[in-house]
This record gives sequence, structure tokens and C-alpha cells, in this order.
Amino acid sequence: MTTAIKSDRKLREERLGFRVDEPTKALIERAAQLERRKLTDFCIMALTDAARRTIAEHETLVLSDLNLAAFSLALVQSPRASERLQRAFAEHKRWGSCREWRSGHPKIFGLGCSTRSTIRAALSVA
Repeated sequence: MTTAIKSDRKLREERLGFRVDEPTKALIERAAQLERRKLTDFCIMALTDAARRTIAEHETLVLSDLNLAAFSLALVQSPRASERLQRAFAEHKRWGSCREWRSGHPKIFGLGCSTRSTIRAALSVA
């Protein structure tokens, strides 16, 4: 056994445990055999690949040419900030970070920063 494989196995401290039915296990074992891998190594490889693909799909935004053109145009020709938006920015400057704002408004402590920003903007309008 090479040193790289030994050190790789030493790094594995966490465990995943799950049960599968017999046909699924047979399928996975057959695939591992075809890849000439141990069952554990095959499962780690397959799960890691699937996890990376899933994360990439959720972190990537794909636009059609038409949507990309519309998005680019909106960036270049953005409208002037409305009075309400200018007040929201002024409110943000006054309160600072979400943590500072939270200490002044304990009733809405559990809300996310974007929700609190929306509430702040709405309160400044009233």
C-alpha cells in the first residue's frame, strides 16, 4: 500500500452510515468491482462527485443570450435611485451593521439582515 493511500485513510475521521436494499448494494458493489476499487473508496468517490455537481448547479447562474443582454443593459442603464432607496441607504449608514441595528430593535432579533433592511426601509417611510 502506498504512503498516499495510507495518509488518505488516516484523514478519514468522520463517518456516514446508511442502509440500502439488497439490489442497490449489489449494484454498487458491481460498479466498484468494475472500477477496481474497494466499496468504501467507490462510495466516497461517487458521493463526492455528486456533491460537487449539486453544489456547482446551485451556485451557477446560466442565462440565455437574450437574458444576458437584458441583464447587462440593466447594469449599464440603471435608473436613478428613488427617494425611498436613498432614505434606505441613509438609514443603513445611521444604523451600521446588522449586529448594531439588532441591539436597538430586540423585537425582531431573529430576522435575517435583508428582512431587517426591508423593515427599516418600511419604517423610515411611515
